[in-house]
Amino acid sequence: MDRAGRLAPVEINLRLTGPAVAFMIQARLARLQGGRPLVRTLDRLPLGSRLPAAALADHLREVSRQCRSLGVTLLPTVVTAAFEPDPYVGVALAARTPGALDAAEAMVRSANEALGRMFLDTGVSASGPSSGASPRRTRRARRRRS
Repeated sequence: MDRAGRLAPVEINLRLTGPAVAFMIQARLARLQGGRPLVRTLDRLPLGSRLPAAALADHLREVSRQCRSLGVTLLPTVVTAAFEPDPYVGVALAARTPGALDAAEAMVRSANEALGRMFLDTGVSASGPSSGASPRRTRRARRRRS
C-alpha cells in the first residue's frame, strides 16, 4: 500500500521474465532489512469472492497484518483480477525460513477461501443451485427476420 492507502503493486510487466520479480524483491528487502530473505511468489491465488478495489485493499491489509505476526512480509503483485468472473490475486511472501513461508501461504489461501464462505451463510453465493442461488438461465435463439 502506498501512503494514501492505495494498492501499489510491486510488479508491472515482470511476469514474462520468470522469477525476476522475486529476485528484485529479495534484493530490495535485503537492503532495507538486512540479511537475505527467502521470497515466494504466488501469481494466481483464487479469491472466494469478487472484490472491488476498496474491499480488496481491506482484505490484503488484514492478511498482511496476519503475515507480519508470522514474521513474513506480504507484497501484493497482481491486484487487477479481483473483480474478474474467476477472481484471483497475486502476492509475494518474504521470510527468513521456509517454514514461515509455508505457514504464511497456508494462511493467505485460507483467508482467501473464507471470503466465499461468508456468502454461503447468506445464500448469496453463485456457486450453483444447491447453495441457494437461482439456476442459470439459458438464452433462446432469436428468430431471424426474413
